[in-house]
Amino acid sequence: MHESNRVLRQFRFRRLNENWIRFHAEYISMWNNRYELLPHREAIIALELACDLEYMPWFRLLGKPYLLSEER
Repeated sequence: MHESNRVLRQFRFRRLNENWIRFHAEYISMWNNRYELLPHREAIIALELACDLEYMPWFRLLGKPYLLSEER
């Protein structure tokens, strides 16, 4: 007959009655705060990136229609 604790130790498993929430609390906290850990950056606003008024009619005529969402 096998000794279950011995088999579990052999494969480096933890005890079955361990409190997994407490054991993984650091990683659970990191996951819950994942949006706070994202790097912040400033918005890019530059005149050279502004859209030309003649561009959108040209794009609608000659561009790729699958890039545009349906307009209502």
